[in-house]
Amino acid sequence: MKAMVLSAANTPFVMETRPDPTPGPGEAVARVFACGSGLTIQHVKAGRVPAQFPRIIGHEICGEIVAVGAGVASPAVGDRVTAYYYLNCGHCRWCVGNREPLCENLAGNVGRDIDGGYADYVNLPATSFIILPEALDHKRYPAEIGVIADAIATPYKVLRRARVAAGETVRGVWRRRRGRHSHGDDGALGPSAGHRRRYRADQAGRLSQGRCRRGDRRLRRRRCRGPYRDDRWPGRGC
Repeated sequence: MKAMVLSAANTPFVMETRPDPTPGPGEAVARVFACGSGLTIQHVKAGRVPAQFPRIIGHEICGEIVAVGAGVASPAVGDRVTAYYYLNCGHCRWCVGNREPLCENLAGNVGRDIDGGYADYVNLPATSFIILPEALDHKRYPAEIGVIADAIATPYKVLRRARVAAGETVRGVWRRRRGRHSHGDDGALGPSAGHRRRYRADQAGRLSQGRCRRGDRRLRRRRCRGPYRDDRWPGRGC
């Protein structure tokens, strides 16, 4: 197969010919139709996050299963898939609680600790593949589908866990290493700096009138937990 390989950080890709992967027990191989290039890719390529080199990077994958190893019930050959970035176990308390990045048995990340999707084929644990709905035309829109698990699922999960409801007005906040897809008017990742400053200014006015119950020391520490405290973001009140 053809593969784009990084031999080290801050080096150009090198096109190499490698043997087609063969799935081991519990693994599956997918033919890659497209693989995205998000912010994580740029961090790995620039050496801002560690990776084991040489490495085939890429995790925003759209493909089709062509082979499965022993003991794999799903996915099956012919299934259209994308891939999950975290190599989590799927059965610890964090995985069961839908907080996979905190997996107690985390084996790393696709494209950093094992080879990813910048190649004709990718071999991953079968549990890392996500079967695509029939309604998604993977042959017509492979690039768009490939980034769903990252560019769409990440901010969607953040919004769901922040309990943002339809019709609410929110302000997007940039967060480093979250990727550009989490930035926008719908990316409620926490109170903005201006939001906190307004709270502090109002709280300072309350202090000058003798109405702040937390006192000057707490105000200086910017930790007032008075009437403006947001319970969704502990410790990030006034």
